[in-house]
Amino acid sequence: MANEKNLKPFTSAQSREEAVKNGKKGGKASGESKRAKRDIRKAMEILLETGVKTPDIAASIAEMFGMKPEEVTWLDGCVAGTVREAVKGNIKAMHEIRDIMGDTHDGEDGGVQIVIAPRGGNDED
Repeated sequence: MANEKNLKPFTSAQSREEAVKNGKKGGKASGESKRAKRDIRKAMEILLETGVKTPDIAASIAEMFGMKPEEVTWLDGCVAGTVREAVKGNIKAMHEIRDIMGDTHDGEDGGVQIVIAPRGGNDED
């Protein structure tokens, strides 16, 4: 946000007209960048909502989610892969799940907490 602290004053090397012209260039470039990101996001959404056509991949994901293989999408596969990695102990995957679920890292907002239970029968009662 523009305020007095972060505004750069006009210098003798640049006239007001040049500053306006350069500002317009920056605005146009910013708009192009936003449109490109929007288009990529839209393409990704379309792809992720597409059904998985590879039978063995679809069957594996369907088994994890209790779905029919023909109902499985690539988004389901991404979720399954992230969960699988988190279960294996991948901290980045755990953080990604936490972020997706809305936990704000401080645990005070009622977000999801990930707890890893010990394996096997090594109870220390």
